Amino acid sequence: MSEGQQRRYIRPWLTDPLRDQKSIIYKSIVATVAGNLLQLVSSLFVMAVYNKVIPNEALPTLVTLGLGVLIVVLFEFVFKSFRSILSVDVCKTLESILMPNLFNKILAWDLQSRPKLSGSTAALVRDLESVVELFASSSISTLVGLPFLLIYFAVIWVIGGPLVLITAFLIALALAISIIYYMTVSSLMDEAKQASIEKNSVFLEAVSHLETLKSIGSYAFFNARWESVLDKNEAIDVRLKRATQNVTNIQSTISSVGQMLLVAVGAFLVIEGEITSGGLIAAVIINGRAMQPALQLAGLLQRLSSAKTALERLNDVFDSVSSEERRRQNIRLTQIRPPITIENLEFLPTGASAPTLQIPRLMIREGEHIGVVGSV
Repeated sequence: MSEGQQRRYIRPWLTDPLRDQKSIIYKSIVATVAGNLLQLVSSLFVMAVYNKVIPNEALPTLVTLGLGVLIVVLFEFVFKSFRSILSVDVCKTLESILMPNLFNKILAWDLQSRPKLSGSTAALVRDLESVVELFASSSISTLVGLPFLLIYFAVIWVIGGPLVLITAFLIALALAISIIYYMTVSSLMDEAKQASIEKNSVFLEAVSHLETLKSIGSYAFFNARWESVLDKNEAIDVRLKRATQNVTNIQSTISSVGQMLLVAVGAFLVIEGEITSGGLIAAVIINGRAMQPALQLAGLLQRLSSAKTALERLNDVFDSVSSEERRRQNIRLTQIRPPITIENLEFLPTGASAPTLQIPRLMIREGEHIGVVGSV
């Protein structure tokens, strides 16, 4: 994304609260990294059992390794739970800050500049929720997992040698499919958002005018509008669902075929004595875990395309300045230090022929209280 595009989508109304939560976000990232590292232990445990325990019938070693891995799995559970708690806390905190800000912006709207569709205003709440969830929760695990692929590659190279090339090819293919899917879905998200707004607007409008409709006794107009927006939504939903199902089926096929290819090539390497059978099994397990962030990227990119549309709408709301907000800015005092001196102050209401308040000179010292008394 270019610098101009970043300025277009990223605004202080979002970055400032995120920056305030950066310590918690960093802790969530650390917990995610720790959990991913501990996942490797169970894979290496399988290799140790096949290579050392079974050939030597070393039951005491098996018990020791099993207890150690059990402790590691418990720590992995703790880190995952800790990450979930932090993600929920960040989302809750951000919503507690941004939701009142959004509500106050809506209350300050000029009546003539309100959206024509009532569903457009109601959709802003869902837009904000999707943006917060994307930046504070779902993106962390996937984006942290992507650079972690280098560690997976290194481990597979050590225990499986050439098998790492198969894993790298499978992941590159999955990432390419995810990017193509994003480019396909991104063009549909604006249409899907607008169609959803129109559907909600028709529904809310019908409910709000229900008494009038019953007095007229005819629902033909709203029925026609409702069927029209349903047909439009259905057409777009079908295209989105087909794209999602296609990418899911393709990635599932790649994962299955890749695993069979990995086992077949690994079996040949075991027969040739280049790797051990335990190394093959461990490589297959690590390959499956390395594929997870690559497969999850498609879902993240879908949420990103939806959040991009939501960000555009929210930026328009937070960047706009109503006449009410301009009036507040005109009389806003960021810092007040006594004494306060006022000279030649007049207040002339709109439509009045003469000022209703005239103050030639006034000094307010510290501790003094001033009141304006008179007819309104």
